[in-house]
Amino acid sequence: MQHIPHPTPFYNRPSTLQIGDADHLALKTGIITFSDFRQKNIAAGGEGAPLAVYGDKILYSSQTETRVLVNLGGIANFTFLPKNNTKNFEITTDTGPANTLIDQYCKKHLHISHDKGGAMALQGKVNTILLKECKLHPFFQKSVPKSTGQETFHLGWIEEIMKTNHLSFLPHEDILTTLSQLTVETLCEEITKVTKNNPFSVYVSGGGSHNKYIMSGITKYFMSNKVETIDVLGMPSEAKEAVIFAILANEALFKIHNPPKISAAPKSIEVSLGKISFPW
Repeated sequence: MQHIPHPTPFYNRPSTLQIGDADHLALKTGIITFSDFRQKNIAAGGEGAPLAVYGDKILYSSQTETRVLVNLGGIANFTFLPKNNTKNFEITTDTGPANTLIDQYCKKHLHISHDKGGAMALQGKVNTILLKECKLHPFFQKSVPKSTGQETFHLGWIEEIMKTNHLSFLPHEDILTTLSQLTVETLCEEITKVTKNNPFSVYVSGGGSHNKYIMSGITKYFMSNKVETIDVLGMPSEAKEAVIFAILANEALFKIHNPPKISAAPKSIEVSLGKISFPW
């Protein structure tokens, strides 16, 4: 996969590439298949991610509770849904890495796929120098909404910071603790900017919802607000993103002339997202 939401010296226009071939899936399953949801959003002037707000608003808007729906996949993002929202004040944005740096480090240095349950992070301690240097990345200074990907937050970036600051002596546990804390702080700081000290509830989905260090960190950061997994609202944590894209597929198929508004795109542009592959 590749996600480059802004022009760079190597790419003169925004672009995104998602792996997988919908035609093969359609023929193998006999089911109409949707893919490439991000391309149209970029063509319309958006960043192609995150795209969760439309489904989040349909499924989780509340008249009585302001909600922040957090997804912790490779990249962390959230949707802000003010209670009794009649003026389209919802916001969706990426905030930085969630699991991607942790997983990349585990695969390269520990030969495991991830820090299961945050067990190793819970054994280490935060290195303040590494954390501070990571948080100097320009992405964290950008205002929301914004998007990012593994092209920006990759292990080479962490290794360069460690080399420059002579941190190669750090034990694995401390590195994983620091990377986990980076996820917690950059996510929670962006949520704080958007919620502006008003009460809200946080509902977390994605693989990171099983990371006890990250979940504990979010809970401690928002001590006066409720923090739960999305399961308490009747949605399995691992299924939430798939359901959101199923909603977008449904809209593209049945409401071609009433396309969903995605806040990652300019306010004046509404487009149907997803390419259709037929099984015949």
